[in-house]
This record gives sequence, structure tokens and C-alpha cells, in this order.
Amino acid sequence: VAGHITGVTVSIGSQLPPAVSVAVRRHLGPWLTAMNSSPTTIHLHFGDCSLVSLGGDPGEIPAGGFLITRRGQDVCAIGSSPARGQKYSLGAAHAAYEVLELLGFAFLHPLEAITPTVLNGSSIPDGMRLLDSPRFDYRGFHLHTEHPLELTELLQGSDALLPNGSRVPWEDMFHEAATVFEWLVANRQNRFEWVLLTTPAWEASGWGVSSERPG
Repeated sequence: VAGHITGVTVSIGSQLPPAVSVAVRRHLGPWLTAMNSSPTTIHLHFGDCSLVSLGGDPGEIPAGGFLITRRGQDVCAIGSSPARGQKYSLGAAHAAYEVLELLGFAFLHPLEAITPTVLNGSSIPDGMRLLDSPRFDYRGFHLHTEHPLELTELLQGSDALLPNGSRVPWEDMFHEAATVFEWLVANRQNRFEWVLLTTPAWEASGWGVSSERPG
């Protein structure tokens, strides 16, 4: 099948945030393979193109942007230079998720990524050079915690009380935060905000202003 990919190798450069590196390897896990020259294997280089000489100087990429290139079986995805005071490049993170989406992954729901049954490389043709950068510096998502939404209790630092009277401990929901943050990065966001709520009981106990609460 044209564009069908049976194996993937991954190399990670210094630009890529560690959490994104872990996530990329997790998503590509079923296809990860040892280095080989099979025509249906591609080599993905995230955050560093120097090993394959695909060009692209991070300093020449617009702030917050990224560059994806392909030559033969090598695909390279790098971002702009890290923002002042930052160690990693958010642009490189956006590039990594763009590659995943081009291969068939989708990040449509904050709590569930879609994994393809097969990887399709036809969206990353040989010779491709994709340079992209954000139009807006501030790209954020607001969760309206004044409404009973799915993540309200998690973001308030409290357990969730269900209609049947059962309780879901906050610690059991914590993993959902990482899933939501990944969804934000995959959709090229760089801000996330919510309102910390309080109750008379929380104020009386001191929990309302406790340093243990997120925010």
C-alpha cells in the first residue's frame, strides 16, 4: 500500500521537552523498531537535525514555530530556539505532534487521543519542507470551573463526589491533567487557565488558600 509504514525509529534532540519525548515514544510504541533500511521504515528525528544534515537553523525559525523536513527515509522536526529563560523549545513540541498527526494520530478530545491502526507516510512525502509559526503570541484555553465540567474537581484539588454518593479521590484523577496538557500542546496552545473556587467550609478550614491547591 502506497505510503504504508511498518516500522519507525526515533531519535530525540535537546530541544524536545522530556514529557513530550516520553509521549512520542509511547504513541509510536507499536511501530518502534531497530535501525534498518526497509523501504517501509522511516527514521524520525525530533528536536535535532544535525545527524541527518537535513538543514534548518532553529535561529531562523520564527518564534514559537517549527520546521519539518523529509529526505528519503529521514524525517526531521525542529522548533525555534527556546524562549528566553526556557531550556526546551515549545515549537519543537508542536512539531513532534504535527508529525504524529501527519502519520494518522489525532488529538481531538482532551482526555483521549486517537491512535491509527496503520501509519500512513503519504502526508510526509520525500522532499517535504513545512515551515509554520503561530499568528498569535497568546494561544490559550479557559476551563470554566464555575460550571460542573469533567475536570472541575481535579483543578480545584478536591475529590469528586458522584451522583450515586461515591467519591473519586483526587489522586486517582491526577493522570488526567497530563492528558489535558498533552492535548493543549498537540493543538499548539501555550496557556491554560481556570478559576480557583472556594466554599465557606474550605475557608474555615484554611483549604481555600492552602499551598497544596493547584494554580
